[in-house]
Order: sequence, then structure tokens, then C-alpha cells
Amino acid sequence: MKTSLHKTYIIFIIVFSLTIVPSMKISYATMLGISTQKLTQDSDLIIDGTVIDVYSAWDETSTTIYTYAVVEIQNIHKGSSENKNVTLMYRGGEVDNIGLKISDQAEFKKRENVFLFLKKSKKEPNLHMFQITGKAQGKYSITKDNRAVKKGFSVAGNENVVDYDIPVDLLIEEVRKYK
Repeated sequence: MKTSLHKTYIIFIIVFSLTIVPSMKISYATMLGISTQKLTQDSDLIIDGTVIDVYSAWDETSTTIYTYAVVEIQNIHKGSSENKNVTLMYRGGEVDNIGLKISDQAEFKKRENVFLFLKKSKKEPNLHMFQITGKAQGKYSITKDNRAVKKGFSVAGNENVVDYDIPVDLLIEEVRKYK
């Protein structure tokens, strides 16, 4: 009886490992699509720039990991900033081999060129710290051929409202129209 139960348990672990675990790694967030108009209207600051630093740290209670991405501002398309850099703060990251993954959150890499829709951080409102408007939908990576591309999520409902891949010049025109 005990051996049969042990075999059943092992079979369950194998089936779980082969079916559920792989799909967890490649899953993306599904969210309602946010138009460029809505992103523009909901943002305090819209910029393009280059990511110059990315680091993660525990919060003050050591219960949540936050990642900080420092972006050197190249151009401001809405709002103003007295600093040449902005710091983005978002949940998720890895500290001492412990990771927290938030599926609808944009991720950043050093030296990445980005176009960002930002709002003042609710967690740190007195600092020059920002959150990404619309989570992953508020970040575009800028390609070498000057296109703004976003990915890492899927949209439920009307997918046509989201500009996934758009020339940067056209994106800037859209922002100017709605700011």
C-alpha cells in the first residue's frame, strides 16, 4: 500500500513537472489594453532615454523585493524634470538568489534605449521616483531602426488599441496629440 502511494506521488510530481512548470515559465500577463491616448493622459512624465543602472533590494521590512532602474533622460515629451535621470521603482527582482517575478511588470536591462510613460511613485512620493504607467504597457524598447516595441504581456479584448510596434516619430506625434 505504501509503495503504491509512493509511486502515485512520484508520477504526480513527474506529470506536474512536465506540464505545469514549463507553462509557468513562459506565461505572460493578460490585461486590458491601454491606448497611447490613455497612457499619455494618465502619465505625469513621458520620456525617452537610456537605462544606466538596474538593481534590486529588499524593502524596509524585508518582505518584498523591489527593482530600481535608473534612466538617463534624452528627451521629455510630457511633464518636466529638474534631474537628468529618473529612477523607476517596481515590485520584483532578485536578491541573494531569492527572486520575485511579477508577470505584468516591465523589465529593464542596462544600456537599453526606452520610451516610458511614468507617474510619480505612490510609495516614495517625495523622491524623484516613478512607476511605469500601465505596468508593462507603459514601456517601449527602442530598436536600432528607431521603432518603439513593447512585449511581455497579452491583451484581453480589443487588441487594436495597443501600439505594439510603432515608429518612434509616430509615437511622439500621438503623445503630442493627447498631452
